[in-house]
Amino acid sequence: MPVAQSNSRVYPMTKVKIRSGRQVTIPASIARSLRLKDGEFIEIGAIFGSVIVMLPSKKSRKNHRSFSDKIWDLMEEEAEEDIKAGRVAGPFKSVEDLMRDLRS
Repeated sequence: MPVAQSNSRVYPMTKVKIRSGRQVTIPASIARSLRLKDGEFIEIGAIFGSVIVMLPSKKSRKNHRSFSDKIWDLMEEEAEEDIKAGRVAGPFKSVEDLMRDLRS
């Protein structure tokens, strides 16, 4: 089952219904963990053509980072975890060796 991660807490993915006006409800456990309050803004975007990502919006515009910067940070964290866990391959002597590994 897919999971959503918030800080060090992991939540099972929850199915939510898109209501009229494209409204969705954030599950209470996730909203509490992220300290989201009614009326606050979140940033939403799509990545990889099929993944919707919602991030709490920074209250201070002075230190505001773009949505793509935040996604990049999340992907870097995941890559670092993969490296620490030994989920890496290579180095490869040629592009062909790399492609063979990717297909296996």
